[in-house]
Amino acid sequence: MIYIRLVTVEDSKAIFEWRNDPQTRKMSKNSRYIQWNEHERWLKLSLQNSKKRFLMCLDEFNSKIGVTRFDIKKTFVEVSINISPQKRGKGYSKHCLKKSIKFFQNIYPKQKLFKAEIKDINMLSQKSFEGVGFEFDFKIGNVSYYSMKT
Repeated sequence: MIYIRLVTVEDSKAIFEWRNDPQTRKMSKNSRYIQWNEHERWLKLSLQNSKKRFLMCLDEFNSKIGVTRFDIKKTFVEVSINISPQKRGKGYSKHCLKKSIKFFQNIYPKQKLFKAEIKDINMLSQKSFEGVGFEFDFKIGNVSYYSMKT
């Protein structure tokens, strides 16, 4: 069973470690290493920003699986996900995405259009997003763009 909750400042260390994981950095838009003080400041500000929501995905033992990020734009919501390096390859991504989107929509029921930008080398993420209903829209360079209407 997978559970979803809002991210808190107490999740900062886990998110920081996952963000700086070499595989995560390789798949991210911004692949540079982030310093702790920069991350801590960013997360505190982001948690106060009404246009951003971060959801933590947990397993039945309350162990952190990953974090889903929702950036609320004018006409859509951009979605991204980062699974803990220790939990990758276990089939969690699709389930975390699905449950996170449902959780998000319970808070923001008017948000109906979701988009994602995924590097072409990140085929597992592409499959996860497609598995919850995202469809390929177009490609620019090495990034594919997906969207889903609910």
